[in-house]
Amino acid sequence: MLKKIICALLAAAVIVSATACQGVSEEQKTGQTPEQKGGFIENEVIFNSSEDLILLSQGNVKSIIVNFDGTVNCLCMYDLASDEEGIKQSVFAINGNEGEPLCKDFGAKFGESYNLLSVDEGYAYAETYQSKSASFTESTIMMASITDDNSEAVRLSILDALPQNVEKKVFQLQALPQNRYIVAVLNSESQPSKLNYFVIDAASNESYELLSNIEVSAGLTIRYISETDELAIRRQKDGKGSVGVFSLGEKKMLSEETTFSYEGGYSILAGADAEAIYFVDGGGINRVTRGGTIVERIMEAKRYELNSPQWTPLDAVRTPDGEFYVTMFNNILIW
Repeated sequence: MLKKIICALLAAAVIVSATACQGVSEEQKTGQTPEQKGGFIENEVIFNSSEDLILLSQGNVKSIIVNFDGTVNCLCMYDLASDEEGIKQSVFAINGNEGEPLCKDFGAKFGESYNLLSVDEGYAYAETYQSKSASFTESTIMMASITDDNSEAVRLSILDALPQNVEKKVFQLQALPQNRYIVAVLNSESQPSKLNYFVIDAASNESYELLSNIEVSAGLTIRYISETDELAIRRQKDGKGSVGVFSLGEKKMLSEETTFSYEGGYSILAGADAEAIYFVDGGGINRVTRGGTIVERIMEAKRYELNSPQWTPLDAVRTPDGEFYVTMFNNILIW
């Protein structure tokens, strides 16, 4: 009998011990929060509207950027108040998981769309583009005040800095710090499927060639690396993703391109730093060491809404602090 009592007490002690372990949090067990261990917590950006700024319920998020100071902004479509007509586009500042409107209108003409380029010193800069044909979209730059809603947006011209023999039909624009821009122009009228990329210094009105004869189908994406004043350049190559690093200071590619496989039929270059390149695909968020080939999965999509079949990622950016912002059709998720 005494033996049975002792066995029962030991079994109870084991159950209590196991229950206590189950109730201990990861932070209590390791002394680290999930973020400190490299984990991710999912949040959704909540956009604050007003009586005269009503976000569209579908497809409101147009583009997202990480500014050169590390702040995050996005461009959203909104519907005007009932006494006005039309759909406009507003720049939002994202702080934590909240989006606050900055400026309400870029003065779009009929048929124009926008990609946000940068927000700096009281102004927002956007690429405005308009389809000219099935294979060509012509872009210009718009500048709008984020401190004065009554001021009109201004169109900027930076193309005079391009060489005289270069077609001035701009396919794509991207902003860099220190008043520099990346401009993709048509190779020629006879080769509308190929692009030449230039870096323009708007202050000195000078430019130099970055890449030439790039197929539009390559889906080339460029992310600025603030730590090193470099560019991570991603393209589609033989069914895989390929990323190289270009030095703006030395004006040349630094090494051979890193080639990687991806899941889900897509990969989106989110950013890079001095050590690695980061991209989003159907499996989650991934890291590849610069110059390496092994893909390290740092966030599994199946644990989060990123894996939801009705939410296809459209774009992704990474902040210097290591946060990832992924735009879906009508919202933004943060990790």
